[in-house]
Amino acid sequence: MDAGEYEATPFYAAGADICTVLGVSGMATISGVIKAAKAHNAEVQIDLINVPDIAECAREGAAAGAQIVGVHTGLDAQAAGQTPFGDLQTIASLGLDVRISVAGGIKQATVQQVVEAGADIIVVGAAIYGAPSPAESAREIRELVDAAAV
Repeated sequence: MDAGEYEATPFYAAGADICTVLGVSGMATISGVIKAAKAHNAEVQIDLINVPDIAECAREGAAAGAQIVGVHTGLDAQAAGQTPFGDLQTIASLGLDVRISVAGGIKQATVQQVVEAGADIIVVGAAIYGAPSPAESAREIRELVDAAAV
């Protein structure tokens, strides 16, 4: 959220491939993380959780050098009925030269829709860790992703 280059540098120096910076932190902080990533031949993800103008943040971040833009619907937003699909479609329609990550409420019934909508990286939490058999749930989700990606 602050001091992007200062905060990210130790992680990259320790071998991190990717660091995530919150989009609401602003372009000065995002640019600092990007600078640290470039110095270590690594990548940056901008997490769009709670960003008021996700399209503008994604455009600016991609122009500054971020490689991943993360659509993220938080638990509180999910409890209020929000899903990541509208935001995912917005970001995918921008045609930016980035990979798109999506997190927030993804499960077996929705994972193929997420792939088809343009997600390159899919983050699944509760559908795996809350399942009776997390390993079986993860395997099933992976198979659904692979089938949708064909």
